[in-house]
Amino acid sequence: MRERIPIRSLALWHFLPLKAAVLAIGIAGASCAVQLETPDHPDVLLVVLDTVRADRLSAYGHERLTDLYFSTLAEESGVLFEDVTAPASWTWPSHASLFTGEPPWVHGAHLALLNSGNEKLHHDGIDATRMREDLPTLAERFSQAGYRTVSLAANEWLSPELGLVRGFEEARVLDDDFAVVAAAQDLLREERGEPLFLFLNLMLPHGPFNATGAPWVEKHRKALQPDTAPDWLRPYLFDGEPPGVHLSKRVEGHDANGVQRYLLGKLEIPPEGFELLLDLYDGEVSLVDRLFGVVFERWAEKRPDSIVVVTSDHGELFGERGLIEHRGSVYPELVSVPLMIAAPGRLPVGVRVGTPVQLHDLYPTLLELAGIDSLPGSLIPVIHGKPRPGPIVAAAWPDDVWARLIGGRLQHAWNLYRVGDEALVWSSGGDVELYGIAADPRMTSDLSRQRPERAAALREKAEATFADLLAIQTEPVILSEEAIERLGELGYLAE
Repeated sequence: MRERIPIRSLALWHFLPLKAAVLAIGIAGASCAVQLETPDHPDVLLVVLDTVRADRLSAYGHERLTDLYFSTLAEESGVLFEDVTAPASWTWPSHASLFTGEPPWVHGAHLALLNSGNEKLHHDGIDATRMREDLPTLAERFSQAGYRTVSLAANEWLSPELGLVRGFEEARVLDDDFAVVAAAQDLLREERGEPLFLFLNLMLPHGPFNATGAPWVEKHRKALQPDTAPDWLRPYLFDGEPPGVHLSKRVEGHDANGVQRYLLGKLEIPPEGFELLLDLYDGEVSLVDRLFGVVFERWAEKRPDSIVVVTSDHGELFGERGLIEHRGSVYPELVSVPLMIAAPGRLPVGVRVGTPVQLHDLYPTLLELAGIDSLPGSLIPVIHGKPRPGPIVAAAWPDDVWARLIGGRLQHAWNLYRVGDEALVWSSGGDVELYGIAADPRMTSDLSRQRPERAAALREKAEATFADLLAIQTEPVILSEEAIERLGELGYLAE
């Protein structure tokens, strides 16, 4: 599925100066739109850079420029939100929240609640439940307002048969991000009629992690060859080109895949191993940013007065807290995501917003920016300095297969509740952790033992907020054989 990456990725890196120059022209044209009359229903481009954690972007303090397009567009033409929390740690529930404006325990698309009694839920290793059909989606709202609505993705969870992309006039799942970009360019060459709402999901940063043309990846070429790879890595080398690491692969003679074996304590990844994985990941983050840039350049040519939103659905763990991959917790490495909104003539330019917000706040924000509806929870007042009402929340349900196979913390549901400077993390197994965000934004120093009374008081408030957590139990997702195969390649399904 990813064999096309090496030639095209190197081409993108070779022409980086040209790409940057064209981007600057596109931004200048978009910025000029501030002087123009804006249309009542502007075109909207919504891009999810799948599996991109905020702290691996230079816009959020990373020392590497992994986000040339994202950071430049945010600085020159957009609003950057510095503290954004996704409501969940993987694609299915986070996208459902993005499309409905509701958290997972309201929209219903998440892992099945354990011991639910629904024997139909287990399906080839993942117990996912469907998004509620009575909640109007962004695509439905835009379609009703006269928009042409198109979804292009390389992520099988966004297949029309699964229901997340309900309301899109056209929804396609393509082979890879390059096919998504090509399809988007073809679409944008068409003659314009009705306004366009275009959604893209680009998922290169999702594992397996392959080598790109990024300069910091070159030093690892030797480690990615079968004859010279370190012992821990050799069984998990990517089969084919480009070289890379596939920790979700089941190796013959092993009782679990690489991710599972690490969590079971059967696979030791040394510090230099995590350095390798993070370098590969950063390379793919940088490449997906450039792929977004290719689409943006075409978009900005004829849509200088449009709305462009770039965000992510979740992050990834690389050994932090003894965990890898992206399930089973609600820490910043997983739920802290980037968000940039560019809306010339509608929003200020070059503004950074420090107020904590949530990914699903985009739902009312986009409807208001597009002139479709004015709903509570829009980020527009927050951009202009108003407080955001309500706590910041996230949840992670246990995967039944992983709970039985690995146990420990993966047997439990985990919840995040943030109010002001305080963040509470607790589990269904009785764990309680308290953090002070201002001094400890990465949430590494648990204060619950020092301040047990405060932790207990905050948990009481949090549990009231999560009181409806068990209320929504929707029907199971039934996967096609093709979906099972593709999701299995990404490590979602038990083998």
